[in-house]
Amino acid sequence: MKKILSLILMFCLGTKLLIAQSCDNADFETGTLNSWDAFTGTCCGGGITNPGIVNGRHTVVGTVGFDPLSLDTISYIAPSGGNYSVRLGNSNVGREAEKLTKSFLVTASNTAFTYQYALLLEDPSGHTQNDKPKFEVKLLDQNMQIIPGP
Repeated sequence: MKKILSLILMFCLGTKLLIAQSCDNADFETGTLNSWDAFTGTCCGGGITNPGIVNGRHTVVGTVGFDPLSLDTISYIAPSGGNYSVRLGNSNVGREAEKLTKSFLVTASNTAFTYQYALLLEDPSGHTQNDKPKFEVKLLDQNMQIIPGP
């Protein structure tokens, strides 16, 4: 069974000038993963704890066009602007999982952080809900506690 975990993270910062001072390369506009921490591992309880960027699993995308894995419905680059995005994952099987993390200081002048993402996950039959592909975004405070949403 082919795993389709084609995730394109597209960050769009409305106030780049203010945020860039404490949130360097949050939108990948350097064309790199500089200032991001990358991890790989396995899903379903295996953990995503192996540090380091892995080519083909953490990929900066600068291509204009549409992802063929989405039947050409998901743009590689955020429609609202920007030149780069990031793809996590590949079409391999074997419970692969990827993670990107970024820490930055939030001040009164940069409390607005907007991100966009496109997500394409396979829904494999015969898998329990816990064993199916998923996507999570967590915002943590300085004590590594989850900041609850609205």
